[in-house]
Amino acid sequence: NPALRVLYICPSNNVQEKWYSREYRSFTKSNVRVNHYKIRTVDGKPGAPRISCRNVPELIRAASLGYFADFFVGMGAFSFALSEDEETWASKLAELKVMLPAYNWSGRDLTKTSVKDQYATALNYVLPTFDLVVIDEAHNFKHDFDSSDRNRVLSAVLGFRENGKLYPRVKHALLLSATPYDRNIDHLRNQLKLVGHSALLPDDIENEEQERIEAHLSRFLVRRLNELHIAGKPYTRNMYRREWRRGDHAEIKLGSDEQKLVTALVQKKVGEMLDKKGGNPSFQMGLLASFESYAESTKSAPVEFDGDVAEKQGADAQDRHVIGAVSDSYIRAGLGRTLPHPKMDNVAMRLAEQLFRRGRKQIVFVRRVKSVKELKNKLDDHYSDWLASVIRAQLKGYPRALAVMNAVIDEYLQQSRFRDEDISGGEFHVGKAGEAEDKQPPKNDNLFAWFFRGEAPAAADPLLKVGGETFTTPEAMRIGLSAKSQVISALLEINWAAAIARRQCLDLQVILQKHGEEIARRASGFTVGAIQNDLLEMFEVSQLGFMDWYADDNDLPGLKRLVAYLSPRMPVVEPVDISAQRLADSLETHTLFCALSLVGLLQDIYPRLGEVLGRAMGGELIETEDLQTLSVHKSLISLCLRTGHGVVDVYLARMRQGAANLTAATRAAWVDDLAAQLAAQSGSDAFSTYWELHHLAHQLDLVIKTNLADIYDKSPDEYRKYLSQTLNPVAPIIGATGETVGSRSAQARKFRMPGYPLALISTDVFQEGEDLHTFCDSVIHYGLSGSPVSIEQKTGRVDRVGSKAQRRLLAFGDGDEVTDEQLIQVTFPFVRESIEVLQVRQLCHSINAFIESLHKVGSRPIDVRDIIDTEEALRDRTAIPEQIRTPLASPYIPSVTEKSESHNRGQFVAEQATHTDRIIEHIETLLRRKFGQPVLEQPGVHLIYPDGTERPIRIALRAARASGEILLCAEVPDTEINLHGMDHRQLQKKMLEKSWRTYHRTYAVETAHRQFQLYHDAELLVGDAHCTTPIELKRFFERFVQDHDPKRYTKPARA
Repeated sequence: NPALRVLYICPSNNVQEKWYSREYRSFTKSNVRVNHYKIRTVDGKPGAPRISCRNVPELIRAASLGYFADFFVGMGAFSFALSEDEETWASKLAELKVMLPAYNWSGRDLTKTSVKDQYATALNYVLPTFDLVVIDEAHNFKHDFDSSDRNRVLSAVLGFRENGKLYPRVKHALLLSATPYDRNIDHLRNQLKLVGHSALLPDDIENEEQERIEAHLSRFLVRRLNELHIAGKPYTRNMYRREWRRGDHAEIKLGSDEQKLVTALVQKKVGEMLDKKGGNPSFQMGLLASFESYAESTKSAPVEFDGDVAEKQGADAQDRHVIGAVSDSYIRAGLGRTLPHPKMDNVAMRLAEQLFRRGRKQIVFVRRVKSVKELKNKLDDHYSDWLASVIRAQLKGYPRALAVMNAVIDEYLQQSRFRDEDISGGEFHVGKAGEAEDKQPPKNDNLFAWFFRGEAPAAADPLLKVGGETFTTPEAMRIGLSAKSQVISALLEINWAAAIARRQCLDLQVILQKHGEEIARRASGFTVGAIQNDLLEMFEVSQLGFMDWYADDNDLPGLKRLVAYLSPRMPVVEPVDISAQRLADSLETHTLFCALSLVGLLQDIYPRLGEVLGRAMGGELIETEDLQTLSVHKSLISLCLRTGHGVVDVYLARMRQGAANLTAATRAAWVDDLAAQLAAQSGSDAFSTYWELHHLAHQLDLVIKTNLADIYDKSPDEYRKYLSQTLNPVAPIIGATGETVGSRSAQARKFRMPGYPLALISTDVFQEGEDLHTFCDSVIHYGLSGSPVSIEQKTGRVDRVGSKAQRRLLAFGDGDEVTDEQLIQVTFPFVRESIEVLQVRQLCHSINAFIESLHKVGSRPIDVRDIIDTEEALRDRTAIPEQIRTPLASPYIPSVTEKSESHNRGQFVAEQATHTDRIIEHIETLLRRKFGQPVLEQPGVHLIYPDGTERPIRIALRAARASGEILLCAEVPDTEINLHGMDHRQLQKKMLEKSWRTYHRTYAVETAHRQFQLYHDAELLVGDAHCTTPIELKRFFERFVQDHDPKRYTKPARA
């Protein structure tokens, strides 16, 4: 239904971005089957206009100033804090009145509540009526109106408050949640009230009335159980997860006498503190600092925990002063800088084993906010030790290089005594004008971030000098691999000529001897000459010249299409004449992809190269998306080797060639050495560049879908800047708290990549919304929440469709043995000789009860407490309950019945598709007549200008935003401009020069910092043969080649 309007309400900014940028696009491409441009274009992109609004002003502007079919808005837009200052309240209302001057304002008393209500009624006034509202993570609205202003405001916005005085703005509601309520049916009742459907669940139904609850919920609740068929057997969700609640995986045994003594003392002091409170000694689950860390002192500020403030009894840990006193005493006695914590030390050691030596990504959830930084520091130390061992192993037998790196490692240890406070992994720092990638200052939290990732630290420079020579820095090497004027810039490119020669068993040197002059002439025809001494361009056009010659000589249209796709898109600035010798030098360049082929890794690491070449050599045409995927994959490989963990191996391979400048022979030896190192890494489970590239190759489609959904909208010239801004900088270990909210989406996106970061340590900010499943199957609940819903939400981050665990488990054949280690790993670590066992036991009881409540409601008495009565719990000698591992069944699976023919829109959809097909066929015919070839979304199409020159032109069909009618769109690349040093007056002059006399529009795309690629574009509303004529099409393309002088137009006479 092209007229359908939907309002999406998302729980956070990062989830809103996921819905808007990824899920909407993916749903349109995979689920919408009709390409009539109003909803879905031929290439699978959304056709309906949509907008994402971060706050109330944006929502009001979008609703009042333009047409959008779908609105995406965050839950936070309906929750805004107001101070106690009445002037602030008045200014808020004044801002609202400026945005909506036509609205009839009521004269209410000025209070906090009235200001929020005015905002709600104003939004209700301006919003259109939606056919559907979709509320993601709807359990966030479980509170009633009295305890939640946000819920009261949103209900009024939607029109379901004020006793019918508001306008109902939604016709239907879809509430999404994997955990709709936690053993309290009022949670669900409040969500229904929010959208005006409280009648679905009568007020007199109690939690214990199982049959009545199921009878009413089955009318509107759909809860399907995810079930996988593994090794020929069905596994429900609880069965393909392994929760380690006790035993060696969970229980931490105290090894040293010091650990036993410290733990016993802390337990004694905490027990005495609880007993002094009066009444029964008790504590709230997850809110004792001693369960996570001993890094407190008597001078420490109150301990900050995560979670909903309304659900916490106090803002501080009950045991803070006790821990502080013991810690101060330990330090005063000269026993150490910090009081050792057996749980934190043990968990960090176990994590290091999984992360670095087994290559298994991990998510760690904590409750105490400071635990994020403390755990990250310990893991950074483990990481730096591991990386140092890797460096020493690779440089064994190279004493000069090893001595240099040992000095660098020692200097890092000195520089890291006082750590950088940032836990996020770093933010993108814009480089100099003309640079596409970021400039990261050195960070001292780990060896990678200090020496390898970004700018060379000043303290390391003198250490690189040895025996009168100086080894290059990782930064200088990375710049050289990216700089077009550097000869090594071609080493990470594809030598297409060599690849074709290998595949077809050709002798490249013989071909060059016979046809070198002709191939060089063709190569010269591809040059642009935009910059002086562009060695990378020489390499690339030499490849194009060879492929163009080979395609014509062997009649290979698929290869010609590949040439057209790879050809430069910029207009010629200064043609360059390439000699046969220069051509031969370029075509004989030994690149990394040549080296990978020699060690047998090319098909493993870059399989699409062989696929594309196979089709091209077989005479098949190659789809544009396949060519785009090939380019994206190459760009991602390059990014990994220049700015990810791969830079370590690239740099160490460079060091093994010595400190002298590279020659053609040592350049070849460099990439051969790197390829040999990757081959050696393939035989080990440890994390390495090989495994990062391997997983990238085999899950590329998933990586693009989850992290780079809009990359196909970019041109290949934009890939480097786009990928750098999207995925850089990376760090081995990252942390997330409420303070890192601005980088949360970027953190999740990087974690979904196969390389760094390997570990994410987080409070509950990553509890819901973000999918973290692509390359991670392990969750550690280091700090425990009292709510089973919270635990399920956190574990669910790695349990998604297409997750790493699912991919592995679904690959099992019938009868294969499935071990616990191959399931999703969920761990609840605790010190066995501590009272922490009490909260683990109670939480596990609650988790089991929660599972039963959703699948067999009311099967036993329900206890929703998260307060632990220590006296009662200590008398309870029962063991920690194991997880429920028997198959589950849902009572809320609907029976679907066929609708009557009167509701069937199949005929209408078919008619719309037929009409659209008629328009497309007509436009394609007109375009073929003009250009002599298919042109829609095809590379290699050129527009001829009056002076005889040609420029590449991209032609496509799109949909008009408001009407959904079909538009013919065309764009032609113009020159590249650099705004460095250009003031506003100069910029205005440049804009007039480029667009004042044209019939087309001019827009700019930033390809590097303050460097832009200009494009000309135009649009034409088109229809079938009765609407669009050949002369209209001719005039449309004349907009690009003709100009005019606006000053010559006759001005209208004054009235």
